[in-house]
Formats: sequence, structure tokens, C-alpha cells
Amino acid sequence: MCVVYVMSMTQLVPLSFSLHSRDRGAEKEERLRRAIRQVLKCDILKEWPLEPEVLPRPRGHLVLSGDFEATFFMVGVKRFSALSLDEKFLLEALQETGFITEKLEEFPQATETRLDNCSDYTRFFFLVARRRD
Repeated sequence: MCVVYVMSMTQLVPLSFSLHSRDRGAEKEERLRRAIRQVLKCDILKEWPLEPEVLPRPRGHLVLSGDFEATFFMVGVKRFSALSLDEKFLLEALQETGFITEKLEEFPQATETRLDNCSDYTRFFFLVARRRD
């Protein structure tokens, strides 16, 4: 299961600046909670993972985060399989479904994750895409 957050860009831009400031954690969390308009669950086993939701409206934004090339992840001592996702597939899928990728930030796997064998992902990503008009 994945979670999709729907936010307005007018809220997202100031939020991204404020999250990088020196505010305390609780203040950042509250700002984020106010900016999120809706949280949608998706089932990747369905042909339309967000069904019955329609997301987002024209000129609306989609904010995603996830891991590239993961085949497993651990929750405690329990190992779960992961559907491996690569950047090319993600960007093509978004384009084919009417989205324009505005920003994609990638971060290498954290050393502590690699050392404790929690997951084998190669990169973590944040993505902002906009629905074509």
C-alpha cells in the first residue's frame, strides 16, 4: 500500500522553505498537516491503484515519495517483498497518465539502512507533478 498526499502548490512552496528553517519539529509537523488537503490510499494490485478516487484535478499537483529499485523491506524481523520501481518507469507512467513532472529529488540509500539490511533500495525520491490542463 502507498499513500498519496494532495496539496495545493501555494501551500507547498512556502512549506518547503519553512521545513528547511530552524523551526522546532512540532511546528514543522503542524505546518505540514495544515498544507495536506487529502490523503489517499492506493492498491498497486488494482489496474487503477487510486480507484475510485480521481486525482488530481487539472492543474492540481501530485506529491509522491518512494524508493527506487527496492526488492524488499523489513518491519521488525518480518521481511516483505517490494515492487521494484525505476525512475524511467515512474516518469513514463506519469507522462502517459497526463502529468508533467515539475521536480524530482533523489537521495542515495542511507548508510544505516544498508548496514542494518532494512531494505535494498538504491535511491529515495520526492516528486512533484502537475496535471496537464
